[in-house]
Amino acid sequence: MLLALVFAAAVSIRPVVGGERICAEAPLKTFYARRNGEVAWSDANARDLIDAISHANEDGLRASDYHLEAIRSVESREDRDLLLTDAFLLFATHLLAGRVDPQSIEPTWCLEPRANDVIASLETALAENDVHEMLARLAPQHEGYRRLREELARLRAMALRGETEAYGAPIGDRIRQVELNLERWRWLPASLGTRYVLVNIPEFHLSVIENERDVLSMRIVVGKFYQRTPVFSASITQVVFSPYWNVPDSIADKEIWPKARRNRRYLARQHMELVHGRLRQTPGSWNSLGLIKFNMPNRYTVYLHDTPAKTLFDEAARAFSHGCMRIEKPVDLAMLLLGWERERVVKESMRGKEKFVDVASPVPVHVLYWTAYVGEDNELHFAPDVYHRDDVLDRAMRLPPPPSPRALSVPGASSAP
Repeated sequence: MLLALVFAAAVSIRPVVGGERICAEAPLKTFYARRNGEVAWSDANARDLIDAISHANEDGLRASDYHLEAIRSVESREDRDLLLTDAFLLFATHLLAGRVDPQSIEPTWCLEPRANDVIASLETALAENDVHEMLARLAPQHEGYRRLREELARLRAMALRGETEAYGAPIGDRIRQVELNLERWRWLPASLGTRYVLVNIPEFHLSVIENERDVLSMRIVVGKFYQRTPVFSASITQVVFSPYWNVPDSIADKEIWPKARRNRRYLARQHMELVHGRLRQTPGSWNSLGLIKFNMPNRYTVYLHDTPAKTLFDEAARAFSHGCMRIEKPVDLAMLLLGWERERVVKESMRGKEKFVDVASPVPVHVLYWTAYVGEDNELHFAPDVYHRDDVLDRAMRLPPPPSPRALSVPGASSAP
């Protein structure tokens, strides 16, 4: 059977079908062009998709975003076919790379989304009659996502039993917080690696993960509210012992030079020198980077480092830096990365002469932002929204889906010719 509307390359899909706005216009055009205009959905596959959409809230998504009521009520088979296809493509891309483009609400978010050809996924799902399973495979496969999803179901069950509070807050607020963090999981790469450093900014915490086990944990200090630590992935390539601190011009202009003008001895007392017109602090226990720095090239020029201000780790909320991350156990991290004994690491750090040591196999670092997560203890935890990002994401998640979601054009996805 052919659709009443011919899907030739020069013909556009109607922007509104059955009273619903079409979101995947270009992929729809490509999909039906490949089928020579034939309808795509059998009754069994349609029921499978309707069932999957009906359970979208299990992933913290809204079934109403995927034409659910219109699919059930529209009379035209052609219109129903279009709505089913648009719903699959939209739901699939939300599971694959998130409902919201993170950079639209947080420009410093810099992570590679997962890639998949969603049109090919649809074609395979229809041919093999496994629509539900295909959608499940497009969702994040991380253990952390699965566990958080289970916690969402548990909180909802508590709410249905009439419980009004959970974890010291209204249960509805905690449910929404878990939903928002499921969305953040959908923004992540397919794999974080078998050995990596994980930083959770709101938790003020760093872990080293090996084969899904936490082998090293420590407290950290992150950026202030107006000098926020960005979300990104990089790799630690070098350990720097007795580092110089090359003072950024912004810090020099706002903080250092005004003090130096008031006190002629300020620079000397801070062990600072002027080199080629730029300020730098000499190596030593006084250095703002401490005795060890960890280089991890990234667009933001932030890094992990030691600190002479050890007492800050005793604070509950530790947002004090200019954006870089000060770590509680630099010696332990250097030992793990370099495979050295503690004595050797300490000796190198105390020499007072800058030394660069390459990490034999660079270790991925993922600096993330989770305000709800399942910890190593398999318990649900909540962290303070230190940068007020939950409210911004919540507002974005409540908006209608954009007419051309970014996930429909993520790397590896097809688009109309």
